[in-house]
Amino acid sequence: MERKKAVVTGASRGIGKGIARCLAREGYDLAISYATQRGEAQTLSRELEEEYGGKCFFFQASLELPGRAGAAGKERGSPGRPGPAGEQRGGHAV
Repeated sequence: MERKKAVVTGASRGIGKGIARCLAREGYDLAISYATQRGEAQTLSRELEEEYGGKCFFFQASLELPGRAGAAGKERGSPGRPGPAGEQRGGHAV
């Protein structure tokens, strides 16, 4: 059975982090964004993969500023393996 997929913005802390945890628990593979807290996003990504067995990418995106949405996806990663968007890492695809 194929897993559901979701993108959660602002997932490195606060409400976004809680939403990411809930979705992972419900069986979703995730792509989570962070604005400035790369370490927190990477830690959360690793924790969600270990705890719930799904896939979780993290990427930098500052979506609150006009015109910044185009920058989303320039950096993408899975725990310990960041890479440019479009580059598949470790067989993971979200």
